[in-house]
Amino acid sequence: MITMKRLRKKSALLLIIFLCMTGISCVHTVGIPFIRNSLNNTEHFQKNYGDKPQTVILATIPEDPWKNVTLKKWSFSRTTFRYTQFENVTFDNCTFDNITFLKLIVTNCRFINCRFEKCIIASGKWSKCSFAGGSINTIMFIPYEPSGNDYWYSWVTWEDLSFESMRIEKLWPHKRSGRWDRPKLTDVELVDCDFIYMDIYDPVMYKCVFRGNHFYNIGDGGIHDLDIEDSSFDNNGPYVWLGGRFKNITICEPEGISLYGKSENIVIRQTKNISIENVRNLTIEGPIKGYVSITNGTDVKIGEVNGDLSLRGNCASISAEKVRSRKIELSGGTFRNCSFKDMECNDIDIDDAVFTQSSFQDILIKEKIWIRKTPLFSDCSIVNFRRLPEVKVLKYSDEPPVTYLFPWESAPGVTK
Repeated sequence: MITMKRLRKKSALLLIIFLCMTGISCVHTVGIPFIRNSLNNTEHFQKNYGDKPQTVILATIPEDPWKNVTLKKWSFSRTTFRYTQFENVTFDNCTFDNITFLKLIVTNCRFINCRFEKCIIASGKWSKCSFAGGSINTIMFIPYEPSGNDYWYSWVTWEDLSFESMRIEKLWPHKRSGRWDRPKLTDVELVDCDFIYMDIYDPVMYKCVFRGNHFYNIGDGGIHDLDIEDSSFDNNGPYVWLGGRFKNITICEPEGISLYGKSENIVIRQTKNISIENVRNLTIEGPIKGYVSITNGTDVKIGEVNGDLSLRGNCASISAEKVRSRKIELSGGTFRNCSFKDMECNDIDIDDAVFTQSSFQDILIKEKIWIRKTPLFSDCSIVNFRRLPEVKVLKYSDEPPVTYLFPWESAPGVTK
């Protein structure tokens, strides 16, 4: 009776025979010593191996240093690189299928139109390498430290790597086992990657697309100090939480997004919860069925909101319309040339706010007004700003109500 193990071995042998019969150079584990012996002679290696398509299957590549060579159209399948060192090596149109990279040291290497499929990267350090074209599909990062040393020292580390014109899909770390430092991505599509247990520091991204990836709070891993431009976020989750510099970004995140740092030219649509600070030229397309929180915003257009609305800090040229909210907060700064129209809320917090050349139209307050420091209104237009008779004015929740009249009122809820 043929067991599955014997069947796999026989299938692999038949594949090797087929490749050899078709004229493709095929290297099995037994052929590796010949390649290793030629690595000391770069010219000989390049002529006899590097410039010729090779198929390496079911092999183990040991810790020999590979330096200053080019591999053209090499295909690696079901092979383990064990403690191997690559320095200044060019991989041109190579494929890596079902590969284990075990504690590799890879430095100043170039991967041109290469394809990685179902690979494992176990610890190791990759630095100053470039990936142009090709694809990465299903890569697992795992820690490896057989001697039982400190877990943190067994991470996969990628430093100063660049990726251009390619697709990266299913990049998954096991626990917190992967760290990127200063990566540069241009025209890259990232799909179904896990950024929850991966630490990425100071990345620079241009013309990138994030789709269906997994994010979480930055404190538990994630992308730190991101510098990104001309890119988009589409249906990632469970909640996208990012800090850095954002310019010319389109966002569609059903579960919500938080951007901290500086943002410019941002369009957000079909997003449940939104938190953003220091933003210029922001468009939020409604309806938004969640909260909207903006700190220090300029040139902001807010569409229909069915949830809490919070505007804080120094704001200019903000327009908000069709807001139905439990609580609206307009506090802690100066609001210049802003427009608020068709807004209803249970509570409004207008503590320590200065409104200049702003307009309020069709505003209804139903339950509470929160004021600790009296707001100021200068050169503002007020049309149908109302509060119901039972509305209470409060400074703090544990203190009794106080009396307060808006400048346009002759009595609570009565316009002059």
